[in-house]
Amino acid sequence: MVFTVAAGAVLALVILDLFIVRPIAGDLFIFTLNSLAAALLWRQAQERSRA
Repeated sequence: MVFTVAAGAVLALVILDLFIVRPIAGDLFIFTLNSLAAALLWRQAQERSRA
């Protein structure tokens, strides 16, 4: 759950960066890492709940 919220927050930061014309490369990297972590953890949680 934490990584899902973090990915959403970083996505909001990326959108804000686009409006204030700031480089978004670092924010996109963090967003990708958080999204991958969230997806993997959600998948593991679903597998454990099925077992």
